[in-house]
Amino acid sequence: MYPQKVHLHQLAEKIAPSQEHAALLRALDGLHSRRLIDCQPLNGAKGMEDAANIVLSTDGTRWLEEPGSSKDAPTVVTVLNVLISSPSDVGAERDAVESAIHEWNANHHESMGIMLHPVRWETHAYPAVGDRPQGILNRQIVKSAHFLIGIFGNRVGTPTGKAPSGTIEEIEEIRKSGRHVALYFSNAPVPRDADRSQLDALEEYRRSLEQRGLLSRFGSPEELRRLVTRHLPKIVDEVRANMRAGNAASGSRTPSSITQHPTKRVPRAVRTLANELSTNDDLNPKEVELLWNAASSSDGEIYHSSTLDGEGLRANERHFLAEADARTASEWLSALRGLENRGFIEPLSEDRDFFKLTAEGYAAADQLEDFVRWEARSITLRAHYMNADSQELKLVCKGIVALPATYYPGQIDAGSSAQRSLKERRSLLVEGLVSTPNIDWQPTDVEFTNDATGRLETFRVDGMRYIRPNGLKLPIA
Repeated sequence: MYPQKVHLHQLAEKIAPSQEHAALLRALDGLHSRRLIDCQPLNGAKGMEDAANIVLSTDGTRWLEEPGSSKDAPTVVTVLNVLISSPSDVGAERDAVESAIHEWNANHHESMGIMLHPVRWETHAYPAVGDRPQGILNRQIVKSAHFLIGIFGNRVGTPTGKAPSGTIEEIEEIRKSGRHVALYFSNAPVPRDADRSQLDALEEYRRSLEQRGLLSRFGSPEELRRLVTRHLPKIVDEVRANMRAGNAASGSRTPSSITQHPTKRVPRAVRTLANELSTNDDLNPKEVELLWNAASSSDGEIYHSSTLDGEGLRANERHFLAEADARTASEWLSALRGLENRGFIEPLSEDRDFFKLTAEGYAAADQLEDFVRWEARSITLRAHYMNADSQELKLVCKGIVALPATYYPGQIDAGSSAQRSLKERRSLLVEGLVSTPNIDWQPTDVEFTNDATGRLETFRVDGMRYIRPNGLKLPIA
């Protein structure tokens, strides 16, 4: 029923022309990580060092032949890019709008089949030359927006050469193309040090807008969040109606990313494999930390960016690749792929810059309650024995992590109660050692100071194990 071997170049010819080879290789990597395929290197393939035969594995055959597997077809959703536009004086208000968008997604995306994707210049713009700054932003983030939410406080912004400010130019670009524009103006008390010329320009622009449509007023970021939350269902209905009528963004100006595509629903057979992976193929420390941070954040999201300056990875307000060396950065990106391969996270858009925890991801994160990270720059190892001299060694490091205990898969006893057998106890992971400990004794106690709080932390430990390239693992006694 299934071909025994498929050559990579043959498979590449069968995919849509818009797909890149990198996307194909990511898909193959995912299938291979789930043990659904095996890749066998080609012998004597001169000039094709990366070529391989792709062979359907036993697990892959079982999954394809499993009754009912075809019922787990992906659910199709439409992703709408929401451009959050404003001058620089309303940072808290921009966050409030993004919070309202995430709340809408949580409450409506499954029933409506629409996912809203907040777009901000801080997260979506990347370095480029060859045009004026606002022209570059128009090309990078304005062109692909499906509607715009604009916010004004006490400033109108900086002139761009084509408009009184970048925000106004973005608003006019969206409005002229027929896309929806929702504008919110602050009516909070004006600070004494406010720029009078900016206030006058803003008032003039506001009066011009009132002749063309409706504006909303807000007194605080929280009030703005409530207003946007209340308005989003009507805005989305209007955008969706335009899409159905075939005239979204005045027809010819429809953003290219208005395309329906499947969300990454994890089929039942793959969920079973993911459960096996989570117990038999344990999460490594960086997968643990990335999963824990995503679950600890209010939105359950991981942001992955790729610009001319390199890649970025962020969750729970932590930037994982900041100041990371090449090896560490590679490990963090591998952790992102590992969580996706297990079905613990799923991409929210085609460009794969946002990932969100799945139900399986939250369930796995619930097992990580004992995870802790300390900002420690050194750790002291000690050994106290009954009939020997005490030993002590201080090591310089870059951080210390408490890893949760791991368990063998649950067993059901005769009384129908679940039991778990300990596989590895809770342990401390010391990262970024400056030097390898050269000692002939095993520590029984450790202590270190958490730089963030100044608190001294002490633990009883049961020996240590060196982790390449520059770490120590210390089981907690």
